[in-house]
Amino acid sequence: MSRGEIVNLLVQKIASDRNPSVTMMSIIEELLAPDDVPAYVGVLMDKVKTTSTFAVPVLNSRAGRHLRDAD
Repeated sequence: MSRGEIVNLLVQKIASDRNPSVTMMSIIEELLAPDDVPAYVGVLMDKVKTTSTFAVPVLNSRAGRHLRDAD
C-alpha cells in the first residue's frame, strides 16, 4: 500500500467514525503531503460542524494549529 492509499483510507475512516481517534489523526498528519491537506481539513471541518465533541481534538491537532496560525 502506498502512502497516498494509507492517507486516503485513514481520512475515510475519520470521515465515517463518530469519534475518530487522536492517534489516527496524528498518523495522518505525519503522512500528509501538501496536496492531501485540503481534503483532510475538509473532513475535519465537517466533523467540527456536525459533532460538538469533535472540536477539541481538531483544534489540538496539527491541522488545527495550522488553521489557528493562518489568521
